Order: sequence, then structure tokens, then C-alpha cells
Amino acid sequence: MLPFTTCFVAGLQYLIHPLKLGTIQETINPDALIPITLLSTEEIFGDLEGILQLFDSIDDVFVPDFGSILVEKSGDNNSQVRVDTRQIYHMDQIKALDGFSELPSGPYFLYGPNLYQAWRLYDDEFGAFTSGVIPDDLNQPDEFQPLTSSSVYGDSVAVPVPSRLYHPQASAKKPLSGIRVSVSDTISLKGTYTTFSSRAWKSLYRNASTSTAKYAQNLMEQGAVIVGKTITSHLGTGAEWVDQRAPWSARGDGYQSMKGGSVGAAAASVGYPWIDYSIGVDDGRVMSEGGIYSLSQPENLSTDIATASKFDKTRIFSRSLKGLLDFTANPKTGTSEASSPRIIVPDDLSLPEKSQKTAIATFVSILQDLLDTKAEYINVGKIWEESPPSEASREGMQAYMEKAPFRSWCYDYYHSFDTFRDEYKHKFDKKPFIEATPQFFWNECKSVTEEENRQDTERLGVYRKWFFENIMHNSTPNAKGDAVVILPCGNTQVEHRNDPVAPPTIYKGIDSTTLAPILGASVLSFPFTQVPYESDISGETEYQPVCISVLVNGNENSTIQLIKKALETGHIPTKVDVGRFTFPVKKSDHVSNQVQAPLSGQNISDEL
Repeated sequence: MLPFTTCFVAGLQYLIHPLKLGTIQETINPDALIPITLLSTEEIFGDLEGILQLFDSIDDVFVPDFGSILVEKSGDNNSQVRVDTRQIYHMDQIKALDGFSELPSGPYFLYGPNLYQAWRLYDDEFGAFTSGVIPDDLNQPDEFQPLTSSSVYGDSVAVPVPSRLYHPQASAKKPLSGIRVSVSDTISLKGTYTTFSSRAWKSLYRNASTSTAKYAQNLMEQGAVIVGKTITSHLGTGAEWVDQRAPWSARGDGYQSMKGGSVGAAAASVGYPWIDYSIGVDDGRVMSEGGIYSLSQPENLSTDIATASKFDKTRIFSRSLKGLLDFTANPKTGTSEASSPRIIVPDDLSLPEKSQKTAIATFVSILQDLLDTKAEYINVGKIWEESPPSEASREGMQAYMEKAPFRSWCYDYYHSFDTFRDEYKHKFDKKPFIEATPQFFWNECKSVTEEENRQDTERLGVYRKWFFENIMHNSTPNAKGDAVVILPCGNTQVEHRNDPVAPPTIYKGIDSTTLAPILGASVLSFPFTQVPYESDISGETEYQPVCISVLVNGNENSTIQLIKKALETGHIPTKVDVGRFTFPVKKSDHVSNQVQAPLSGQNISDEL
């Protein structure tokens, strides 16, 4: 790949993409690097000021300084022309881009006589990224080059984003056209590196990836622009952040701790308005951030994604439910209507905090009114006792499943890194450094035998079959289709990054955090409200989001539509803000000590 050139325009840093798109007719200083705006003849001699103002309002890459010099796309006149005080040049040779009959209007750079795309560089101030990435080709990217230290202050990663004007409108063929997406550090991109937030991993695997993961390739085929790779926790489970600095949360007082395998993806989504979606990879048990919409997808991951265990799934983060709807829409099948499923609330799988109980009760009430059906508050363990699977031999549910969930995950987690441990030992003649939490799990897991794992896997299969037959598929008046299971998610207790890290523990049996991974089901998580707390760090009243999870069995898009409709019916926002507050807060709310419900009637629109 060609070397990059960066520059500043109006105090903002830009990268000039090295692929030449065309040349101008005129002779120009070969050393000049000039920001220009490319326009059609009609745009130049029409409402020029209106066009430039529109670009400035809808595109974060364009700034008015690009409008000082204009380039006409197809001018017959090779003489220089002026409009007002602006100088106009004319295009000669042009490289076509997918979806356009000509180069799209927008901001570009002239370097000598040659035309290049302008990519704005954003500083990764929250430490969410391992690197920004630049594709080698603008039509069909094959290889990427990582950017790791191009920030203005030199202390963070720089993430490049192209102009939103460079891409055609979304279509059935390209439903994600121009959408900016980050992917997890563990998702392979040709030319980039996987780090797993481990110095030992990086020192062993020093060669760049030679292929791009099918998942990432599919995103690009749908028109998405991958702009960077986000941090994961140390080997997928670490909590101590020894080898890598933890991402910063934009929420609350800015010092809340973030956890889980998708921690970088969550930090990017709540911190940066210039990213549209973030894709994380995690096993679903630990919620990285409650103040964002996320959807874990049940499909098994391909081998070109580095996983910590077989339970790892991709998780999509978006700042709106509409965003998740757009991302999961299948143009081949069209948009399906939201059904009227049963509403199930398991009483015995969690001990939610008071604010979580209140949020769930309010949400369930809204769903009941919308669907004209009654929610079923059930005790899953009692239903098991009344109708147990034959394999359980009269054991209670928690007794039968006491060891299987943890040991099955732990066995796979330990052996997923067999090759890493062996190769590191062979190359460096010592053990790799492992943070305390993953090392604890490895110590617990290495004694689990293959036979024990086989038995545990069988028990998971028994439970999965029993749950779908006895919980999900029972019929209820007025309900159609399968059930939605309502669960609490995340932690309403505020934890800060300067607090001591809680020691890892072994979890037992079935609870709200292990249910979806065991069932292999999707989980939609969404913030419902926010509660105030007094921060010793900021000295102000801050707000902690309270989120709810819905276990999705069946059509993800239909479930998202249902939840979106329910929230709108209850005047609950279906999009969140970037930064300190999940939802808007009135000044008077800062002195309230009650649960701060989202402002009724405000922020209901969820356009991206």
C-alpha cells in the first residue's frame, strides 16, 4: 500500500487516501496539497451556497474551507473560471466508483493535478480502538492498513472516516451503503493484527492477517465501511487491565468501569457520534454497557474470528432501535410484521435490584396493554419439577444443571488457548503472562476431563430441548408465535475503574446471564431508564442507565419491531445520546433522588 499523507484543514486532521481518482486539466503546482469541492456544472452554476451549506450540515468530513476552490466534474472549457471569489478547475481523467456514473460531489484533495478522497482523522480519546484502518481499494477492499499513532496529541489511535457524500443511497443490494462500522479486535481483517489485549499474544503472533473474516466481508459487500478494530478484554475474560489500558466510558462521571469481551465496541458506540455501528464478540454473560442498544446474534462464528470459547457470538451495538432494525433487515425476505408473542418473566433466574424490578414491571405493563395479553410470571424450577425431562432422574433443575454451564464453557475456554500456550512456550521457553481472571478460569478448567465435558454438553442439550418445549412453545390466549423472555441486564451498581477488582468466581446452575448462551438464542438489550447517583469523582449528580434484556427466539427483526413499538407506546425513547447522559436530563432532575424516567414525549424519534 502507498504511504499516507496527512494534513490539517480548519484545525481538523485529514488523511489523503492514496488511490488516485482522476486528474484536472489545468497545470498546477505539483507540490500543492489543496482542499477542494467536486461539483457538477449544474451545482456550480445553480444554488452553490445552498449546496455547500447542505454539505456542511450533513457531512462531518466537509468543512467550509473545502468550498474555497471548486472542481467541475465535466467541463469542456479548459480555462480557469471564477464564481464569486472561488476558482474553478476542470476534471480530465476520472476513475469510476461503485454505484455512481461519475464521481460523487463532495470534499476531495488535489495533490498536484491529481484528485484524492479526503478522510477525516478522529482521535480515539476513549481508548476504544486497537487501530483505525484504511482499505487499499475504494470499490472492493482486499487489504487494510492499520493506523495506530496518528492522533493530534500523539497519545491515542487515530480513526479515519470517509465523507458520507462518497456513497450512494442504501439499496436492496447495498443496504449498509456508507455506514461506518467498527469490528472487534478478534475479527480478522487482511493486513491488520489481532491482539486479544495481551502482550504475550502480540509477541507470538507478529504477522498480519492474510485474510478477511467472512463476517467482515459480508458487511463490506452490503456497503459498510469498516473504519477500525476495537479493544477486547484480555483473552476475552480479563478484568485487571494489566497489558492494555481499559477503555474509558463516556457515561456518567467518565470513570465508570467497563467489562466484557465487547468493551471497546461499547465504548465507541456511547462515546463517538461519528461511528454508526460497533461489532463486538463476547459470550453474552457480561454486559459491557447498559446505556446502548445491542443485539447478540446466535450464529456460530467461523474459524476466521478468534474466539475465547464456542459460546462467543457477535454483538451489534447501535444508538437506536431503528439502527438495529436497519442492520438486521433482510432485503430478500422483506420486513415482517411484529407478532403477538407470549410474555414470560422468570421469577427464579435472577435477583434484580429495585430499579431493575421497577423498570421490568413498567415495561411488562406496556407490553401487556399493547398485545392485549397477560404476562406470565413463572418459576422455571417449579415447572421443571412438575414436568422434568426423563434424563434428569428426579433431580431439581438447579441440581441437574449445577456444574454443566460453567464447566462446559470453562473446558472450551481453556482448550481454545492450547495452541497459544504451547507455541509461546516453544518459542520463548517460558509461560505467557496471563491476567488474574483468565488464569483463575484456566486453573479451574484444566482438570475437567473430556468425559466430564461430554456429559456437561449432553446436559446442556437436554436443558435446551426441555426449555423450548415447556417454556417457549406453550400456548396462551391472544398470543401468536413463540414467547419473549424478559430478563434484567447489566448492573445498576456504579463501579469505578479505580475500585479494587472483584476476584473471579465460579458460577453455578442457570441464571439470567447464562440462559441465552445455553439456549443459543439472540438477546436484545436496551436502556429503559436511568437512575441518579452522587459521584465522588465529579461532585455532581450523575445517571446510571437501567437496561432490560429480551431473549429472542425466532425472527430478530420482528422482535425489535415489537420492542420499538412498545417503547414508543409508553413514550420511552428508542434512541440514546452520545456522552454523559443516556437520555436527556432536565436541570431540575439533578436534585431528584428518584428513578429518572426518560422525558415523556422527548427524544422519541430514533433516526440515526
